[in-house]
Amino acid sequence: MPIVSKEGKSIGTSATLDDITTSGFSGYLDFENASMGGTMIPTVGFSNIAVNGTALYTAYLPVDMKEFNETGNIKPDIAMLGRYKEAQDIIAQQNITDPEQINAVYQEYQLPVMYGPDGDILTNYIQFGIVNATALESAFNEDVSFDDYLQETTDENIIANTLSIINGGRDSKDKIDHDAKSFLDSVFGTDYDHVYKGTVFIPVNTDYFTATAGFGNYPTPTEA
Repeated sequence: MPIVSKEGKSIGTSATLDDITTSGFSGYLDFENASMGGTMIPTVGFSNIAVNGTALYTAYLPVDMKEFNETGNIKPDIAMLGRYKEAQDIIAQQNITDPEQINAVYQEYQLPVMYGPDGDILTNYIQFGIVNATALESAFNEDVSFDDYLQETTDENIIANTLSIINGGRDSKDKIDHDAKSFLDSVFGTDYDHVYKGTVFIPVNTDYFTATAGFGNYPTPTEA
């Protein structure tokens, strides 16, 4: 569903992740645990991430329990998402609605079961808000780990659009310049400003989205 401001207006395609924090959904999303692919995003980096504000999807996804147990961070288990999509496809094709049968499909795909004996969703699955995005490397505190949902892009059009969105509301002194990758960078291994594209995952705090925001959608890997 569209991401709207608190006044009910769409934030559109020229928006940053920071804009979502002041949108009509802000109270329902756990921004402290936002991640892009498998890499956590500090809130101070939100203004350096451009998002597609026209669509926010939600889905229950398997949680990276190792990460949660070690750090307390809540993010999807990226390694499981491919198998999760395959399992979801089977469930949809066969119109499976019984929790026990759904659990059986997940086990077939080496996924943790979703439902407990009473039919409640277990805590190893959490509902996430999902949005496509591009980001400057300065958005992250840690080294980025590439995966199916976070990749580097050198596409000049994507980079130009990302910079246009991120610099859109800034004074000239605060605008970000981009040191693009050059032939010499490739030859000598010198540094340049990296730009990434991928999927942002934000845990949902409540069940608000279940009835209103595309429940049952799941992410697909970023195209290379």
